Amino acid sequence: MISGKAYIKKSGWRKISFYFNVSYEIRDKNIEFDENRNVQRAEFIVRAIMQGGRFADGWGSCERREKKFLKPNHDIPSTAETRAKNRACQESVNIEKAQLGFHDDQTSSTVFPDFITTKLNNQIKIDKVCLFIDFHGLNLDPT
Repeated sequence: MISGKAYIKKSGWRKISFYFNVSYEIRDKNIEFDENRNVQRAEFIVRAIMQGGRFADGWGSCERREKKFLKPNHDIPSTAETRAKNRACQESVNIEKAQLGFHDDQTSSTVFPDFITTKLNNQIKIDKVCLFIDFHGLNLDPT
């Protein structure tokens, strides 16, 4: 939840990419180090490729000053790569914020209506990704 609204997290994009059989290829990366060989910044360009040959590129970056990382030499490049993969997946399966009508300008993330983020009988957590896809009647046939 960001600003009280749910969004598709890394695990959600991984589920979507698994369903559509999306594979990833790192097209370019740039990792900047300081004089002590500590990672300061990382950028990745990742290509998401669907089984039928459709593809999309995504760009992601991360900097040391964004938040406190426990292991910045690993966490900064990893975060940048994950962001690039998520954006590439989003583009390749055409789940776009503007098309769906749910957009949070502060977070630039795909968001869900409030009722999708509730629990069933306060016990079973609803799978937001499946509900989101069902709610919008998206075609999930990867062929």
